[in-house]
Amino acid sequence: MIRTGKYSLHAPSVLALCLLLVIAACASRPAKPDGEQELTYLSEKEEIKFGNYVDAVVRSQYPVIKDEHLTRQVTAIGNELVAVSARPKLSHTFKVLNSSEVNAFAGPGGFVYVTVGLLDKLESRDELAAVLAHEIGHVCERHSVRSYYNAQKIQNVLTLIDVAAMVAGSRR
Repeated sequence: MIRTGKYSLHAPSVLALCLLLVIAACASRPAKPDGEQELTYLSEKEEIKFGNYVDAVVRSQYPVIKDEHLTRQVTAIGNELVAVSARPKLSHTFKVLNSSEVNAFAGPGGFVYVTVGLLDKLESRDELAAVLAHEIGHVCERHSVRSYYNAQKIQNVLTLIDVAAMVAGSRR
């Protein structure tokens, strides 16, 4: 429905609510009880580089739609939200994937994806803003970076278990 332009693109009250949601989603977490700050997994520069890699993988699986008007619409709404987020200086990239799946997701380094299938289900610009606000919240909280970091820790533990099993097996 967003693509047809049949719904109003100007509903200030709902957009204001979405802006508040993105601010709340990106709000700084309180310090840990002992006052220690959270670990930095990757620098912002490394996160962006990682994001470019993830973007290449996403684009290899899903074609990006060639409708420039639609992409500009999504990007404009996304950039309004980014401006009031916890990471307004991080350049965000918004892409519309040519997939009938109803989905949206965020990658590291400010990459945000929505599918044509999702856009077809939305009935207003405000619904799109809510979806984008949610995904921008993931970027602000660096959820994909944390997931990668946690997967690396698990992989390290599994490697140690493998090595221990080989050492134990060689002693028999």
